[in-house]
Amino acid sequence: MLIRHEMDQMDTKNDVHPSAESPSSKELSSTIEVDREDLTRFQTTPEGNSRSVVVSIFFLVVALFVGVPVWLKTTATYQAPLPFWDIKALCSRSIQVTIPVKLISFTDALSDSDLSIMKSDLATSDDTSLRCGTSPASKYSRKLNVSCAVHVRSVSVDDQNTVRKTSTQSSSLEDFLIRLENLFPSYLLNEAGSHDCTATDCQSTASSIYTIAILPDTVHALLVKHSQTASIVPPDPTMPVAIIYKKANTNNLIHIVLPPSQSSDHRHQLTSYLARLLNTVLLSMNELEHLVHSSSNMSQVEPVADRELVASITQALTRQLPPSNAYDITVTVVTNADEARENATKSPTATWHEQTLRDPTIWLENHVQPAFESWLPHVRVQFFSQRLHAVDIEQLVPSRISADRKYRYYTPDDLSTLVNHLESYLGAPQAASAATRDLAGTKPGLHLILSLAMPVSTNSAGSLICPQPLRFHLTSRWSPFTVTNVAVVPQWGGLFAIDAPAPCSSDQSPTTGLQSTMLARHLVAVIQSLLGLPPDRQSQLPNLIELYMTDEKDAFRGHTVLHSRLDGWFLRRTIESLLSIKLTMTSLVDLLSRFPNMVINDHVANEVRRSTEVWARTLNALANLHAGLNHTEPDLGEVFDSAQDALESVNSAFFDHSLLGRLYFQEDQKYGIYVPLFLPVGFGILSSTKAAFRILFARES
Repeated sequence: MLIRHEMDQMDTKNDVHPSAESPSSKELSSTIEVDREDLTRFQTTPEGNSRSVVVSIFFLVVALFVGVPVWLKTTATYQAPLPFWDIKALCSRSIQVTIPVKLISFTDALSDSDLSIMKSDLATSDDTSLRCGTSPASKYSRKLNVSCAVHVRSVSVDDQNTVRKTSTQSSSLEDFLIRLENLFPSYLLNEAGSHDCTATDCQSTASSIYTIAILPDTVHALLVKHSQTASIVPPDPTMPVAIIYKKANTNNLIHIVLPPSQSSDHRHQLTSYLARLLNTVLLSMNELEHLVHSSSNMSQVEPVADRELVASITQALTRQLPPSNAYDITVTVVTNADEARENATKSPTATWHEQTLRDPTIWLENHVQPAFESWLPHVRVQFFSQRLHAVDIEQLVPSRISADRKYRYYTPDDLSTLVNHLESYLGAPQAASAATRDLAGTKPGLHLILSLAMPVSTNSAGSLICPQPLRFHLTSRWSPFTVTNVAVVPQWGGLFAIDAPAPCSSDQSPTTGLQSTMLARHLVAVIQSLLGLPPDRQSQLPNLIELYMTDEKDAFRGHTVLHSRLDGWFLRRTIESLLSIKLTMTSLVDLLSRFPNMVINDHVANEVRRSTEVWARTLNALANLHAGLNHTEPDLGEVFDSAQDALESVNSAFFDHSLLGRLYFQEDQKYGIYVPLFLPVGFGILSSTKAAFRILFARES
């Protein structure tokens, strides 16, 4: 009974009225109600889910279609399209040169059939001794194919008699050649209005580079007289004689005099002589083939048989400057004492030595620069002069005393050291210039050092100390050394030692005028050699005579380059430029294949396309020299200008600094570099996308 009573009391306590609850119970109840309201308010609704899905999809679309393309754009390398197929076709194309030759017979010793056979032999003969240009059996023909387009014609019988009569009436060889040109200007000077020619003949004669006039054997008497007057070896009477004639109004005019004692096979002998003249003297086929040989794979091309000739050609090519339309020649005067300059300034009547020491510009303009006027307008050779004060080459590199103690000299090793010291004062032998195609370029140049020895005054009494002459001991093929006052430094310039004037000069020393003329000739010869102009080839062809019809003023100025030598220089330099273009184009394409991240902007692409177009035009111009442009005289100088234009364009593209803009940025690193930038943003985008997919594809509980 007691237990039941206690349980009733506990039930009575639990059934208390709400109004009798404690304050703490009321607060707990109100908190629970607020939490329920907050949970209800923050509970996701269909409208909120739709808004979250739209925002997530929006950022995902922006990231995919805006962010990723921008990232790829910033990491991708811009490469403008290049004419790869055109470059490949031009690189595989051989260099074809067609030289137009006009052959005119002024003698009755050659019939029309003889001239036709000579034309066929010079153009298409399988015999290398009779063919002009590259032999079909030569392995160089795949890369270089030189041929001659020969046009032959014979003058009338009356004209032949006129030539014979003129040869007997002329007083000298020069007089006969002048009369011959006056009688037949349309044949020899490529003038309009030729004698009795058809349209085809007139067209062919107007597009010839070399004009060869075959003269009768009666001219041989004038040759003998000329050899006696000029004190030269008389020509061999059993062989033809070639006369390369130089005059202001003639262009590559060569006269061939038939021998007085003609053999039964005189046509074969004459054809062989003409082929040798063209291949050796005019075209220099050995040098052209050597250029192709040096630019190709050595294992695929057999070496030339004459190794001595190859060695001489290689030496000449390594000495010369690269081809260019402009060369800057800097003439620097150094002396042994500054007192000489002060004396020259105060002297009212300065000698040639003092004028040269003061300023050699006027002397260079009058004696050296006119020798290069015939190179214009295709090649400009510009001269600059300066005086190197307070520099004595004897202090830079002490000279040696000769065994007889008559002169001082430098050895080749001393010259190398001296040139290194002089370069610290003079700089590189080229002048910097602002190129027209956004490229800092340089023009090839030479340094010519004139070491002018001057007497030095010891006291106020006027006594002078005469310096010993300076010479150079250079290596020679025939002796241990050669003593000379001119030292040529390949691709750099040269040093010229000028002896002191009177009263230091001896009786055997040349006069001032002769010394000035000799120095001008030495300067011209050294410049021409370093520019790559071929020397006179009289030793390579027997019975070769070169005549310079110049007046005394022109003869005093220096050597004038023959048109035939200059055209040979243009042809060789054009082929050299074409080989350089091919090498540069191949290197550029190879770099693009090896480095895909190399930048090719629009400027580089335009230069490559322009070079490709000019390159193709140059090859076509060489192959169609015999056709001429609008039936005009073909000009190898213009072809050389085109080759230089193409070479300048491809060099401007190949050496453009923008190519290396992204070369440091490797292709496999562009993802790793941008991970710290895109990872935080990408994490948020992926999380929101995941939440949107959970909302869209929610599972039913």
